[in-house]
Amino acid sequence: MQFEVLRMKGTDEQVKNDLRELVPFLGSMYTDQDERLHGELAFQMDAFLFLWDNGGVFLLLGRNENRELQMVAVCSQYRDLWTGVTRVEIQRVSMLQGLDPAAEIDKMTKYLKGVSSLLKFKQLYYCEQYEDGTIVKRLVHNEVK
Repeated sequence: MQFEVLRMKGTDEQVKNDLRELVPFLGSMYTDQDERLHGELAFQMDAFLFLWDNGGVFLLLGRNENRELQMVAVCSQYRDLWTGVTRVEIQRVSMLQGLDPAAEIDKMTKYLKGVSSLLKFKQLYYCEQYEDGTIVKRLVHNEVK
């Protein structure tokens, strides 16, 4: 799988084209267990677009050798309030059925570790979500000494 970081493009048409391809993946990130816990999906597109435009969120896309979209991850990037360290958190991941989630997430985190200096972050967290609503942030990369 080949990965690419998707930041918001410059024109409305480019953003629309990107979102057309991403909508099925973004919609599937809200699971049945999320609906039981939080109610129906009420995705705040304006907040997402604001964060995407301002660099608070980026999307990590996984494509096969034919450039077909296989996986999408929503990642937040910010400076930690307590330490001042820039971190990336992999918030949610959606991938096509038939892929091995553990293996693909491992590949994705290795890719992000490899481009940490380009994306200018020191820590990488993976957010694991459980059926009871618990979210655990697991540190998977730390350049801070």
